[in-house]
Amino acid sequence: MTPTQQKAMEMALEALRYGGAASAGRVNRAIKALRAALAEQADDKAVRYGCHCDLEPHMEPDGCVLDDGRPWDCVYAQRPGATKEGCEYWKPIVVAARSKT
Repeated sequence: MTPTQQKAMEMALEALRYGGAASAGRVNRAIKALRAALAEQADDKAVRYGCHCDLEPHMEPDGCVLDDGRPWDCVYAQRPGATKEGCEYWKPIVVAARSKT
């Protein structure tokens, strides 16, 4: 569990522990914290894609020329009916884990 998720859980438990009118603010803060934790978790699980065509060992995958409106820059994008999803070089990018500091 990340620090953001831990904090959100603590806030939610505190809001549940204390009842009454004063707890509305605690509940709202807990909801915001839980939403932030869920967004962080979704961001960590998101799969990004990029073009792996003709990469040298030191190069990172990049976007598709079709997105930039430059199909003439790639022999694969020049094919009739070409889409990046149908291209053999449009693959997931391996994303290193982010630091949670």
